[in-house]
Formats: sequence, C-alpha cells, structure tokens
Amino acid sequence: MTLQRAGGPIVRRVVLGTQLRRIREAKGISRVDAGYSIRASESKISRLELGRVSFKERDVADLLTLYGVTDERDRSPLLELARQANEPGWWQGFTDVMPGWFQPYLGLEEAAIL
Repeated sequence: MTLQRAGGPIVRRVVLGTQLRRIREAKGISRVDAGYSIRASESKISRLELGRVSFKERDVADLLTLYGVTDERDRSPLLELARQANEPGWWQGFTDVMPGWFQPYLGLEEAAIL
C-alpha cells in the first residue's frame, strides 16, 4: 500500500478515510465494530471515513490493528497521513474573518490540479 502526499489537511482526511473504509469493508468489519474498538459510535466512524472530522493517531493505529494491518510498511504511511491530516491549513490564520463553511472549499481548492 503506497500513498502519495495528498494536498492540504482536508484532502488528506478524505484520502485517509477512504483508505480506512476500503480496508474495513475488505475485512468484512462493520462500522459498529470499528467504532467499538476506538470507543466511538458508528456515526463517528462514518464521519472519519468521509473525512469530515480530524483523526487521532491512536484511533487510526487501533483501527489498523482491528483490520489486521500489522506490517509497518502498510501502517506507517497511513499513520503519517493521519499526522499530516491534523496539520492546520494556511487559511487557519483567517478564521476570524472567514465563515466555517468556506474552509473545506479552500482545502479542496488547494489540492486541485488544472
């Protein structure tokens, strides 16, 4: 499993969430069981997999263990992506004058390629 460095933190969350969902589904594990393993709800797993909320590195590590991803060559890129997904975007310094709904747009725009 190789992951190239994705765009800003918004895109990184989406990429990481998508990867985690693919692994979970391939292993036949329900969102309920995944949530239980990190002391969270099924809804929280859904939000994580959609990239709508930030990740705790510990939660990603616990999910990877549950999903049977034990090889460091597979785990390491995903854990690094979790760290990168929590880095603030360049726009964080402007949140006092920028509506919250606009921030995901900036994150996606930052990663767009013409």
